[in-house]
Amino acid sequence: MNHKFDFSKEFGRIDERLIEDAGNPWTVKRNHILGLYSRSLVRAAVIILICIAAAGNSHVQAAVKSFTTKIGEKFGFVKDLSPYTDIIDQTQVVNGISLTLKEVIIDDRVLMVSVEMDSAQGKGAPGLWVNEEKTLINGRHHRSYGSINSGGINYDTLEAEPDRVLVQTYEDQILPEGEVSVHLVLEAGRDVPLPGQELDCAAEFVYDFIITPEELKAQTVSRKLDITVAASGEGRQDLTLKELVMNDLYCRIIATGATWKDEWVNQYDLKLKGTDSFGNPVSLDGAGFLSEHEMRFVTDFFGDYEAGEVVDPEDFHLSVPDKNCTYLDLQLYERRIVWNYDDEEVPNEDEEYDVETDDGWEIYSKEDNYGWEPVGEPFRITISQPGV
Repeated sequence: MNHKFDFSKEFGRIDERLIEDAGNPWTVKRNHILGLYSRSLVRAAVIILICIAAAGNSHVQAAVKSFTTKIGEKFGFVKDLSPYTDIIDQTQVVNGISLTLKEVIIDDRVLMVSVEMDSAQGKGAPGLWVNEEKTLINGRHHRSYGSINSGGINYDTLEAEPDRVLVQTYEDQILPEGEVSVHLVLEAGRDVPLPGQELDCAAEFVYDFIITPEELKAQTVSRKLDITVAASGEGRQDLTLKELVMNDLYCRIIATGATWKDEWVNQYDLKLKGTDSFGNPVSLDGAGFLSEHEMRFVTDFFGDYEAGEVVDPEDFHLSVPDKNCTYLDLQLYERRIVWNYDDEEVPNEDEEYDVETDDGWEIYSKEDNYGWEPVGEPFRITISQPGV
């Protein structure tokens, strides 16, 4: 898993079992094709190929008829994202690959772009990614802690679909008021590189445009918090929730009390899980640190599902709370990380390195909640009083 991802190779692994399953009621696995983890969880990054279950959900299909954004359709958002979406519609052809930049959404933490690719390479459609070093927002580089590549497979033709959505999630970006200039560089190649890895690309696409994120910023809820989550047990630290930010795309909570060198956060995955005041499921994954003392919890674009878990399309749901909710009822959970290495292979304590972890669904059973154990007591985050 810590090697490069060859899309054409993986796509070619369509065996008789898949063809046979195509005639059965459709279920989809939530697949994390690549997972990259560092010991300190500072640069946790994931590049994911999505076969999104929302495409088969009749409730989501009915909801998305009210808007036309490809971004919303690919991820199954039931909220209308069109007020936040800028239509770019620029096409470039490089080395036989035609790439049209269709839509863009941007705010302080997220850059989302939808593209349409037409490749002369046919089924072996190349991988596509954002070149983070060359991409500039208002003339500046910004460090992302996660990348997502949504490029599904058409289950009727068993071919790669041309529509894709690329997402960069940032930890240091604060956009000014008004217009924002974007210098977006996309690269296509046979393999999608891991962060820090350099690979030859088959084509480079450069787009320059102006976008206005004020509508999304205006619809973003921010709250200062001072909520202590008691975490009893050896080696565990009480967490203090300090800030909440949420909109129709994501929810993010910043907590203090643990540091990136603490054994607890290096040996356990953490998440916050519960519901909002409307009863919508909410789940925020521990996603590394903003600084040595600031831990980040963020919602997952795939909902609260395990990698490899079979999802009934009719039951698929995101884990983002409704931004108009008045409170969140949450519980802190932990799960021990199972590292896939031998003791003699472990580098020095201060050395940053990439290792594999075994997926929870392969180790823990669904009956055991995939290994997730509650920590402390449930708690409530009050966002606003009803009617306010």
